[in-house]
Parts: sequence; C-alpha cells; structure tokens
Amino acid sequence: MKKKYYKIIATGLIAVQSCIGLQALGPTMVANRAIHETYHVIVNKQNPVDQHFKPKTLVIPKVRFQTPGNIDKNYMEREAAYALENMFKDATASGITLVAVSGYRSYDYQNNLYQNALRKYGRNQNGTATPNDSEHRTGLAMDVTGISGGTIEESFEHTKEGQWLAANCYKYGYIIRYPKNKTAITGYIYEPWHIRYVGKELATQLHTNGLAMEELARCCYEKVEMSMEIDGVTGHQKVSVVEDQGTLYIDLEQLGQRIGGSVGYTAITQMSTLTYGKYYLVAGPNWLNGGGEKNLTLGDTLYVPLRKTCGILGLKLVEVNTQQGKIKVATRN
Repeated sequence: MKKKYYKIIATGLIAVQSCIGLQALGPTMVANRAIHETYHVIVNKQNPVDQHFKPKTLVIPKVRFQTPGNIDKNYMEREAAYALENMFKDATASGITLVAVSGYRSYDYQNNLYQNALRKYGRNQNGTATPNDSEHRTGLAMDVTGISGGTIEESFEHTKEGQWLAANCYKYGYIIRYPKNKTAITGYIYEPWHIRYVGKELATQLHTNGLAMEELARCCYEKVEMSMEIDGVTGHQKVSVVEDQGTLYIDLEQLGQRIGGSVGYTAITQMSTLTYGKYYLVAGPNWLNGGGEKNLTLGDTLYVPLRKTCGILGLKLVEVNTQQGKIKVATRN
C-alpha cells in the first residue's frame, strides 16, 4: 500500500492564548481597565482594588437567594452569573439545592463587615478582608450555602451541598477560592462556601492539582493553530497544538478529523475514542489506552501527547520541529 504522508505546517507562529495568565491588578490598573476583560485577576492583601472600583456588567443571576430582592449582594458579573445559574440548575437536577448568600459588595458594605470583624476578633483575624482586598468587590465571587442546615462556616463542607459544590463547581468555571490548609498561602481561613469564577480551564487546573490561585504562576497553555498537509498538498484544514514541558499535545478531535478517523465520546465514562483503520484509541484526562498518561483538558477540548498518540494509531513521526512549526507523520500500513 502506498504510504500517505501527513505534514503539519504552521501558517505562522502566531499563537492564540486559550486564556491570559494570572495577573495581580493593583489599584491603578483596576481603575483604568474593566475587570470583566479577564477572569484570572488575583485580588488579595497584596493586590487590592481601587476604592472607587465597581464592575460595569452586574446582573442578578436567576438562582435561589437567601435574601431575595434587588440588593447589591445579589448581583454578580454577567458571565459569572450565567455560570452560576447553570451550576445551580444542574445541582437541582442532582437533588441538591444551593442557596446564594452574598455576591458583589460595595466598598462601604465590605468596610462595615470588616469593622465588625475587627471588633469581634481583633486585628489578627483572617476571615474578613478589608474593603479593598475583598474578591466580592469584583463581582466574581459568591458565598453559597444549602438547605440542609449548612451555614457560612466551615461545617458547610460536611453537608451534601458543600460536598457537591467542592466536587463539581470547577465544571462551571468556579473554584473554592480559599482551600483547606492553604491559609498561609491565601492569607484567609478555609472557606468552603466561598466560590470564585475563573473560567473552566483555570478552574479545572486548580481543582485537579489542589492549588490556590496564588500557587499558579501561569494558568494556561498557548494554543498554536496549524495547517495540515496531506500527501504533499497543502490544504486549509486547521489543527490546534500546545506544548508543555517539551511535550507536544494535539487536539484529539481535530486530529481524528484530519486523518479521516472516527471520533466519539462516552458521557458515562467521560472517555473519548478515536478509530483509525484497525487502530483504536481511548483517552481521558489521565488515561490513554489502558495506562496512565497525562493529557490536557483545555475548556471542553482534550489534547493528547502527539508522539504517544501517533504510536497508538500506527502512525510514524518523521520529523518534529516546533521552532519552525512543522510536524511530519506517515502511516505504517
């Protein structure tokens, strides 16, 4: 059988960031740039917001509130609000009733909370942020409880709502912002009720690795869009690749489409499949054909290691030159 040669040539090394890196926005930056342009800003004791900052796109999510009504703390940044709605809806479908308690907070509102905490616990308290250090000012955070007796305290983690939230919120782009045993890093006590919207990609990375935001210097991978050439004929088909620690990863679904394979997904096992001739590949977040293998889940897209995947599919890597943006593979059959 005539060998087919598949050549992937970069149309240009113009990379598309899947999301921007973690940033700490100081008072001037926050005041001059709408915070909804990025969901990865760090707001903490070292990186306060401006006293007069207020998000421009605040809406009230259509969820169950502890205190219903048109009040400030029921508002959230728009995208975060939509994600919250989806999460609450899916929780209800799973028999879990979540209750939203406190989202956006103005400077004055947060200052009142902070002054009360000082009077009650003293200046060494680390459960309530100053008005400029609070994530609630961004509209990206929401305190959440449930209807089974959980309240805004650590015991919430033992309720069915708290357990569901911890296990599933990342799927909707949220994280438990102040994780357990991370007080020395975040500067705040463990708060199983406090969730923060960062987007699905970053939320997945933080959840999977058990990290707080302060522990990630770089949150996202750089996606490079490439053009695949088949049998020496350059087409306009695109394929997405990323590189991590010297390993090149490729979008499994796009790879299957480009080589003429059959791609599928099983929701029960959360595994993707790729059939190519007599070859069959099964892949999940840390699974590749029966063995542990690091894959990358970026948003809803699964990236698999190119070299390993080619071997499983009966393809032979002829050349890999990431500096020139060229990858050549050939069939063995």
